[in-house]
Amino acid sequence: MFAVIVVYRPQRASLEALLDALRPQVDDIIVVDNGIAPELAQELLAGCRHLPMHGNAGLARAINEGAETAFSLGATHVALFDQDSLPSSGMIRELLHASRALQDAGQAVAAVGPRYVDRMRSDAPPFVRIRGGRLRAAEFTRDEPYVDVDFVITSGSLIDSTAWQAIGGMEERLFIDYVDIEWGLRAREMGYRSFGVCSATMNHAIGEAPVRVFGRLISIHSPTRRYYQFRNAVWLYRRRGMPNDWKVADGRRFLLKFLFYAIAKSPRGKTFRMMVKGVWHGLVGRMGALV
Repeated sequence: MFAVIVVYRPQRASLEALLDALRPQVDDIIVVDNGIAPELAQELLAGCRHLPMHGNAGLARAINEGAETAFSLGATHVALFDQDSLPSSGMIRELLHASRALQDAGQAVAAVGPRYVDRMRSDAPPFVRIRGGRLRAAEFTRDEPYVDVDFVITSGSLIDSTAWQAIGGMEERLFIDYVDIEWGLRAREMGYRSFGVCSATMNHAIGEAPVRVFGRLISIHSPTRRYYQFRNAVWLYRRRGMPNDWKVADGRRFLLKFLFYAIAKSPRGKTFRMMVKGVWHGLVGRMGALV
């Protein structure tokens, strides 16, 4: 069992807490370095496998490099992490138990993921399903060990080597954003399922401090992240093989988010220009890193 952590300019305290939480739970840790201060790497990564990418190669490629390295070293499972996550003490054990139990029951398991809590959001649903052309919270109870979902977020997800080889790696052209959604929906189209594990818990932060709009908390990101989000969404809408129910569900949110961020997010001008640029690049297929 390996953990793969992708880091990009991490805060010392957050990365240190994540490493401390993972060391007792896994056999080895691979830290994929998309950008970390050399002195911080030297201090914190002792005992870990340090995989430098020599610049920001993007989340998808970093995950692929880390997972392929883990499997080549004999790992049967990998647990993927962002630097802004903090798993509970028994999270990996619960995920591994769930994955094996589901496989023993005849399920083709793509990934299992924890029930996460966003430290800055109280309304973030831990699991979602696509139902009736909408993304809806997948309800769970303490008595229900697993929830069948359409995808799980990358951070905290556990994938075994058999599923990884069958489904393939993350889509590197996305660079960042929609990476987990594309992989999970691709797996679904291939007959694999993803599951939320109710007994596995993790703290996880999405974006900066959110703002409340009409009673709902909306995650805030930089204009550059908005570029990737809108570009990747449009590119995936045009892509064959992506399920139509997801396109309808995400398209609704796409329009609402575009209008909201164009009007309400400061700096409005830069955010609007980056969103428009993202839409255009998605339409013409200009993918990869923003240059």
